[in-house]
Amino acid sequence: MRIRSFSFVESVAYGKRALPFMLFLIGIVVLAPRSIGSVTMTVAFYLYAFVVFWIIWGAISNKKIEKDSLTTERFFLYVMIFSFVYLAVTRLLPFFLYGDAPLGYDTGFYIRSVDNALQDLSGHRLARGTLFIPLRWMGLSSGLILHGLYLISQGLIAGALYMLARSLTKKKVVPYVSVVLFLFAVSLPQFLAFWWMYYQTMLAMAFLLLTLAFLHRRSPLALLTAGFGAVIHVPTFFGFVIALCFFLVLRSVYSLIRWRRVERQVVFLAILGVVGLISAWIGLRILDPGIVYSYVYSIQSFGWLVTGYPEHLIAQYRGLYINPELFRLSTIYLIPFVVSGALLFLYKRVPEVTGTRNVHLFFLLIFLVVLLTLSSFPFIYQHRHLIYLDIVFILFGAYALLYFFRALLPQRLGQVLIAILLIGMVSYHFLIVWKQEPQLYPNELSELRALSLVEDQDSYVMAADALYTPWVYGYTPLKAIGPGYLQDKWDYTMWQTFWSGNDDKKRHQLLQVYRRPIYIFVGERIVHNGLRMVTFLNSDPAFTRVSEHIWRYDPYLLTE
Repeated sequence: MRIRSFSFVESVAYGKRALPFMLFLIGIVVLAPRSIGSVTMTVAFYLYAFVVFWIIWGAISNKKIEKDSLTTERFFLYVMIFSFVYLAVTRLLPFFLYGDAPLGYDTGFYIRSVDNALQDLSGHRLARGTLFIPLRWMGLSSGLILHGLYLISQGLIAGALYMLARSLTKKKVVPYVSVVLFLFAVSLPQFLAFWWMYYQTMLAMAFLLLTLAFLHRRSPLALLTAGFGAVIHVPTFFGFVIALCFFLVLRSVYSLIRWRRVERQVVFLAILGVVGLISAWIGLRILDPGIVYSYVYSIQSFGWLVTGYPEHLIAQYRGLYINPELFRLSTIYLIPFVVSGALLFLYKRVPEVTGTRNVHLFFLLIFLVVLLTLSSFPFIYQHRHLIYLDIVFILFGAYALLYFFRALLPQRLGQVLIAILLIGMVSYHFLIVWKQEPQLYPNELSELRALSLVEDQDSYVMAADALYTPWVYGYTPLKAIGPGYLQDKWDYTMWQTFWSGNDDKKRHQLLQVYRRPIYIFVGERIVHNGLRMVTFLNSDPAFTRVSEHIWRYDPYLLTE
């Protein structure tokens, strides 16, 4: 197959590719970042997208490409092996660079969960407890248990993604599966989700992918995996349930319009969906009624949009993850392939060698639209939906990238272009991984751990910013205070007074509410310049600086 055998200009002039090209441009404009950078970078991106479209649709017009592609299986096998190795390296690298706590926000909460595994086995904690308790009995440290199982969860996601990719193919599964795994391994959104320490989200996503795989195979096991996933983390399945409802309605309407009997697969999914929703609801009410109540109460009180929530809760209910614009930038190299993959489905040009069933991709297309909607507008957990959207991006983008590889592999120049693309993807990803610093630096972690040695163990430890709440909670034995969390007795207005108010006397009144000494932690990521709280900590005689980032407040040292 030769690229020059396809004339893009001629085909558009005759209308053969005009509509696909226009749809492609619309898709690129919709998904592309709003601000790519300089004019040069913007032009380079659209030129890159144009070349991708040209090569893929050129491959479609060449009937010999599938025959030629059979000689490239070894290449795809190497890609699969590399993907598994690279995934392991990038997930382990932060631990080699920054020690035993190199990840993000939720680490502290889960560390305390491991320590208290025997004390609370209700709800979703029961599943975690069955893993944590035997390992604790073996004498393993909390950090080793937590991070060891978390690393295993990444392998579970890769394995579930492997199963899902296989379920979307019938023959010659290695090429498509290898491309899917490669895109997952070099995905920045997936690495950042890992870095943020979304333990429950990662485990639930593995079960979500297994559920999709079993649904495509018409297996009742989908009910079991969906149940486990929903119990672990309910929000992970929000988009899936919405997409499933739309899919069932649209397929049923399609059958009625064409005067056909409703497809067996639609009936199967409908029955399984109803049973699954009822079972999940009953299971959650029995195992963890508190979490059901919290979701119902939040939605009844504030609605489905985070704009209706109190200011100090908006970040939490958005999902504490990267925003949509940063997501678009981090997936910029994949966007042309995602749009091309969706067009391949719409034009029924998905590689026949994979034996893909259109009905499966139709559900994924609905899932894609639902997740795009949930992540583009301020719905609750808006940012967290980007993690699942990236997975659907990968599944669609892999089809187009597969065409791209098969079009270029037989040629020397094509092999060079493939090498440039792959090296660029890996280098871009690895550079970000290498530069990703921990949320809590090792010296800060040592300071928090040292609080276990203080004599007054009945004291409080306070995180001066919500970012550090999990860390002071998980790595100190003291009663923890964080803005809006744990032992907090202030409202948001009081916190604003403590952070930036002009009256130190009011600050003392706020601190005296606790009637105990308080160790106040001010991390490196808090902007110190101009923050009156820091001036107060450094100058008031009621405070003693015990380390670089910790001040001890003693109410008995107050002077009038």
